[in-house]
Amino acid sequence: MGTFTSTSTSTSAIPTIDLSLWRAGLPRTRDRLATTVDRALQQSGFLLITGHGVPRGLPEGIRAAARAFFRQPAEAKMPFLKKPGEYGWSGPKAVATGRAEGAVTPPDLVETWSAGPCPHHSGAGHDHLLPASWPPRTRSPYPAPLPSLQCLIADYTHRMHALADELLQLLAAALGQPLDFFTRHTARPDWTLTLNWYPTIAMTGAPEPGQFRVGPHTLVESLPAPIGRVSHPPITARSYVRSKLAEITLT
Repeated sequence: MGTFTSTSTSTSAIPTIDLSLWRAGLPRTRDRLATTVDRALQQSGFLLITGHGVPRGLPEGIRAAARAFFRQPAEAKMPFLKKPGEYGWSGPKAVATGRAEGAVTPPDLVETWSAGPCPHHSGAGHDHLLPASWPPRTRSPYPAPLPSLQCLIADYTHRMHALADELLQLLAAALGQPLDFFTRHTARPDWTLTLNWYPTIAMTGAPEPGQFRVGPHTLVESLPAPIGRVSHPPITARSYVRSKLAEITLT
């Protein structure tokens, strides 16, 4: 059963939801979890998820393979350079994030690797992932060959898609809706996975005045309610979702 773990002296609490109990499928347990989620999203708006089934070693494997790729000299990464609007490797000084905020800053020093789904992927195997060209397996600097980024990211994104659908089912139950209320619309989601590499000064050299690995910027999210530069009156997550359900008909 979901439990509340208080994070402050206030009355709000962030619950820990054990998805293994949800997966067990017992009606009473699912009802209790849905009630816990409903109450928590009205009070704090956040959830902690455990029992999600994502192996601890998978993100670690992605980090290791990504480090091996990014630590290569630039000429070794050039075959994977992405074109505008595509996925792949983006080298240092490719973007100046601070300019989106109106700041005049030098280009950022960060390197990235981005991946996403093909427009009409089947979800089977690795063919659904873009870009078409991926770094091969690598031996250095690790004692055993690492799997390619493609294999690792394919495994990770498949698991994240399944986890997202599971959470959407839980949210539907918390709202008293059929379990497929949201998931019947998420068979082909649009997403982007980005790996960021923040090189040390020893690798980049001294920065220019006002230059950062990533310039100043604002993160704007869309759920459960817009945040960042958009200001709204206080509202509970449940009230917000219900107001949107009243406005939008999902087909």
